[in-house]
Amino acid sequence: MSNLQQTEQQKQIGDYWSKQSQKPQLTQTNKWWQIPHIIRYINKRVSGEAVDGFSRGLTDTAIKLAGNKVPFKKGISVGCGAGVKEMSLRKAGLVEQFDLFELSTERIKQGKDLAQKLSIADRVHFYCSDVFQTKISPSSYDFVHWNNALHHMPNVVEAVSWSYYVLQTGGMFYMDDYIGANRFQWSSQEVEIASKVRERLPKQYLLHSQSEDRYLLTKIVVPNREALIAKDPS
Repeated sequence: MSNLQQTEQQKQIGDYWSKQSQKPQLTQTNKWWQIPHIIRYINKRVSGEAVDGFSRGLTDTAIKLAGNKVPFKKGISVGCGAGVKEMSLRKAGLVEQFDLFELSTERIKQGKDLAQKLSIADRVHFYCSDVFQTKISPSSYDFVHWNNALHHMPNVVEAVSWSYYVLQTGGMFYMDDYIGANRFQWSSQEVEIASKVRERLPKQYLLHSQSEDRYLLTKIVVPNREALIAKDPS
């Protein structure tokens, strides 16, 4: 892929996620990963404690594993969005400062505003660029952070290899990520099971995540792969 093609693809990705971040937020939680009960369940699976807070179980485990290395001095995060998760790690005392890479200008703006509000703008530095095209010396960071961004990378194996290239010996590779089917290309059995579950749910649990007067279909269908790529290459 040429540099020109890469730039066009990056712009398309950034524009897509900027539009996503501008959509109005609903007053009701309707995304499964935001439901407190599910968050506590996942945290218990990870750390043994059913605590509140997205990725809190992993964060608590990371702090225990790191021991006297906490706080890590300098972290890097790719596909950080508005940097909310990274700022929470700083608040938890895991990392002192972050370099944050994101392609969405709108999300970077939101992140900078939040950093100013939290009085930590000097501790989180946003970059609107492709981190893999950025010149970074080996062993530049003692903490590499991925949270639901690694699966958006064009080549996950290369992204992990790059992570260890920039990570110092004795540093921490921190990852919390989606491990499902590529581009939601679920099997027919998975689709059948999910559809049967939806059919049994009360209507209020099928509220669409982007509208207060739309509801999810009870019958699950596999998304069109080419349409997904055209909409969001990531």
